[in-house]
Amino acid sequence: MAGSTKKQVKIYNFGRGAYFSSQEALLYLDLVCRGYIPNMAIFLDGLNDFYFHDGVPATGAIFRDALRRHARSGLDETGSRPNWHALRMSGTACRFPV
Repeated sequence: MAGSTKKQVKIYNFGRGAYFSSQEALLYLDLVCRGYIPNMAIFLDGLNDFYFHDGVPATGAIFRDALRRHARSGLDETGSRPNWHALRMSGTACRFPV
């Protein structure tokens, strides 16, 4: 290509179907916290935020029904009751350069 640069370019598509822009932002922050720091990021968001104005994605009913079935059963995949109080959020703090 005429006028091309010798700089290596990497392109990643981290797009997710049915995500809202807030979910895309959280995904991006998670990737940056894990060391995927791009020179440039392009976001094409907003359609789901506009179309599903109530904040419930198209897949919402599927997950809601699955959670209700799970809650009614009271059992986890091993056949025992989960100890919800024992669950803890884990992770490391992400510090951004100032």
